[in-house]
Amino acid sequence: FEMSEHRIHYYAPKILNHYNINPNNVELCLGSFYDLKLTDNTLDFIVLCQAYHHADDPKRLLKEIHRVIKDAGYLIIIGEHFFDFKIVFKKSIKHIIKFILDYNDFRKDRNFMPKWSDSFPPSITKGDIHYSKNEYMNTFSLEGFITKRKIFRKYKNQGYLLKKNKKLV
Repeated sequence: FEMSEHRIHYYAPKILNHYNINPNNVELCLGSFYDLKLTDNTLDFIVLCQAYHHADDPKRLLKEIHRVIKDAGYLIIIGEHFFDFKIVFKKSIKHIIKFILDYNDFRKDRNFMPKWSDSFPPSITKGDIHYSKNEYMNTFSLEGFITKRKIFRKYKNQGYLLKKNKKLV
C-alpha cells in the first residue's frame, strides 16, 4: 500500500523489473497502511521501506499489520533513521549546556537531561518521526512481534525483522 500515485505507477514497476519479479504476482495498492482492506491472516510477509518512521500512530499500523499477516508471517522494516552514540552524545551535551546557561529561557518545560524527542524532534516538512531504539523495540513487542535489529552504519539507518508472535495472537 502506498499513498503516492507517482510511486505506485512510476517507481514500483521499475523496482519489480529490476528484481525480475513478475508484476502479475504482486498487487500494488494505493491507500493507507492503517487500513489495508485485506482479509485477516492473508499475507506471508510485508515490507516497509522508509515508511515506518512516517507513521504518527505506529501502534495502529502494527495492529493492522498483525491482523493481516499469517501466524508464521514476517514484517521487514528497512530504512529507519539511526543515530550513533556520537550524535546522541553531542546533542545531549548541547542540550545540557543550553539548560545550564538558560539560553533564551531554554529551561522552560525541559529537564536537565534531554528526552529523545528534545534531541531528535519530528520533522514537519519531511514527515519524519525519529523513534528511539527503545520506542521501536517496546512497540514491536507490545503489538505481538518478536524482533531482530540490524544497523547499517554506512547508510546511517537500521532495519528490523519482525515475526508474528503466535503466543500473543
